[in-house]
Amino acid sequence: MKIKITILVIILVIILLITGAYYFFFQEKRIDIAEKPEYLYSETFYPSKITLYGIGIRDKESKIDPSLIEEEKNSAGWINMKSDVGYRVADGKVVEMALRGTMIEKLGLLREEEIIIKFGKPDKIEERTGFLSGKNYLYIDKGLIIRVNDSKNIVLINIIGK
Repeated sequence: MKIKITILVIILVIILLITGAYYFFFQEKRIDIAEKPEYLYSETFYPSKITLYGIGIRDKESKIDPSLIEEEKNSAGWINMKSDVGYRVADGKVVEMALRGTMIEKLGLLREEEIIIKFGKPDKIEERTGFLSGKNYLYIDKGLIIRVNDSKNIVLINIIGK
């Protein structure tokens, strides 16, 4: 009986080691752009490969720490955080992220001229008129929209899930 228990324990340990090794080596690792902002400029950037302060596209809304929320979810689904980021939630999951203010400064982006240097040529540039006039630089394949105001300052970066 003692031998059977020992064998069972050994088998369970082996299963746990194999499962842990699989998770460590084969699960897709996501890069947190709050820690590695340079990945945002990478040729291999893709929205599902990143997190922003541990929250990524398709994560559940419940993963967002309520103590860090500056503004509760509005009618458009945006939850704004104290850290100058926002998450747009639809059907209980994060579908878009936004960077503004100090987060854009942390990325080393301030002026419109820096956009093409850092991100390359956009797929499209849209002019915005009215109250929030300026330009939108669209990188469709990367799921990025970079918003610039009339003073040529970068005011918002949206990361859209695909």
